[in-house]
Amino acid sequence: MYITVMNRNEAIQYCHQAHNEESVIISISTPCEEYHDEPFMSTIIGNGVYEICRVEFFDIDGNYPISSGRMTVDDAEIIADIVKRNQYRHIIVHCDAGQSRSAGVAAALAKFYNNDDEEYFNNSNMVPNMWCYRLMLVALYGENYSERNVK
Repeated sequence: MYITVMNRNEAIQYCHQAHNEESVIISISTPCEEYHDEPFMSTIIGNGVYEICRVEFFDIDGNYPISSGRMTVDDAEIIADIVKRNQYRHIIVHCDAGQSRSAGVAAALAKFYNNDDEEYFNNSNMVPNMWCYRLMLVALYGENYSERNVK
């Protein structure tokens, strides 16, 4: 399984190209923006995208109240359920810029599926959102989660 981080425009372009592999797109939007109904990103017969999981939350990392609009446990569980249930070969995670929220989610997915998240932490173009990373690890590992899985 491989995981790709993209920005919004790259994800839209990906949806308009034909691909042989089955993939899922985790689409992260900022609340109150019109992106969540993006008509240009869709599952089109022949493009290989079988599902688009849409979640929305702000790029907030650190000690902020849940009411601040940061990622929630429910958001993480929605993402984890989709990728675990379908076992797609290719997971695409995107947010507006493809640098923080999507990198945090992708790093956790890579840790869970490939036992290697270094690609996302050693990439100078990415600054993984650690709140997203930790919530995703909890959602993915469930009862087997422990702090040793966290950077």
